[in-house]
Amino acid sequence: MRSGEITNVSMHDSFVIIPPLKRTVAVQLKTKTKYVERSLEREAVYTCDFTYDVETPNGLQHYIVEFKSNFSAQARDYPLRRKLIRRLIEEWNKQAGWEKFVFVEYREKDLVKPPKPPRKKREKKTNKK
Repeated sequence: MRSGEITNVSMHDSFVIIPPLKRTVAVQLKTKTKYVERSLEREAVYTCDFTYDVETPNGLQHYIVEFKSNFSAQARDYPLRRKLIRRLIEEWNKQAGWEKFVFVEYREKDLVKPPKPPRKKREKKTNKK
C-alpha cells in the first residue's frame, strides 16, 4: 500500500456512542434463583454516511465522513450525536497516541454547487394589426 492511498470505503457504518443500560435482577425459579441481565435502555448509535481508510506513515488513518443539508444539520438530535461521536473519537485517539480517527463533516453550504445554466431570453411579442 502506498502512502495516501484510500482503502476500505464503506457506507452507513454505525458506532455505539452510548452503551445500553442494563441491570442484573434475580428471578426465582421453582428450585433455584437465577440472575438475569435486563435491559433498561437501548444503546444510542451514530450512523455516518461514509468511512474510509488512508495509509499514512504512522499507519492506517480512519476517516468518518458526514454530509448534512442545512435542514438536517438543525435536527434536534444531530448536534448531540455529533458531540458524542467526536468525544468517542477523541478517546480512541488518546488510546492510540496519535490522530488515528478523523471526523469530517460537510455542510450543504460548504459544498461547491455547479453554476446554473443561463436562462433563455424570451422574445417580446409585438401586437401588429
